[in-house]
Amino acid sequence: MTKNKSIGDLIMEYFIKHSKKDLPHGPVVDWVEEQYIKLHGKKPRDIWRQIRKFHEKGVLISEREDLQARKL
Repeated sequence: MTKNKSIGDLIMEYFIKHSKKDLPHGPVVDWVEEQYIKLHGKKPRDIWRQIRKFHEKGVLISEREDLQARKL
């Protein structure tokens, strides 16, 4: 992993690694937070904001209240 990965980069990495699966929100946030702390040495500010932004743009799609990465 490179140190300059953003919260958005980590979110997309998680969803791509777990594509075609229904994913609850909690584990995504936990994983992104853990990875961000390893890379940057501090807690990320707002993971949910980026997830909502991706969802609003259609990058993440909702499947039965879970989220999946959409292939662009």
